[in-house]
Amino acid sequence: MGSRAHESAERRQKALELRKNGYDYRTIAKALNTTVKTAYLDVQKCLEEIRANTHETAEDVLELELKRLDIAQAALMPRVREGDPRAIDTLMRVQERRAKYLGLDAANKVEISGKGIIINLTPADFLPPAQEQHEYGH
Repeated sequence: MGSRAHESAERRQKALELRKNGYDYRTIAKALNTTVKTAYLDVQKCLEEIRANTHETAEDVLELELKRLDIAQAALMPRVREGDPRAIDTLMRVQERRAKYLGLDAANKVEISGKGIIINLTPADFLPPAQEQHEYGH
């Protein structure tokens, strides 16, 4: 990395640290002897890099977790085929986890509109409050 590029990278890191510590862009610009626009762009570039790395890491973690679920499911299948209730229950939990990771069980949202009124509902909106569920033994 060239000297100028290295200085720019250092300035961006300092700008991000100052922003994380609550300083506004004008103060950051003054501290780094640059313009407010440059201070803002420096922070945004650092945040973009963090988001790109974080997103990639999250995808890697998801892939790894799904592979672990595959291994668990494969290990359970012989006992499931024999009808072992504990293995079947465990398989259901593995499948629930997979569905959760993949967003397969996301609540469906229903939108009802009329006369300028829009009401958004999910299946949970039709359940009684937790206290009522407890009173009825659910």
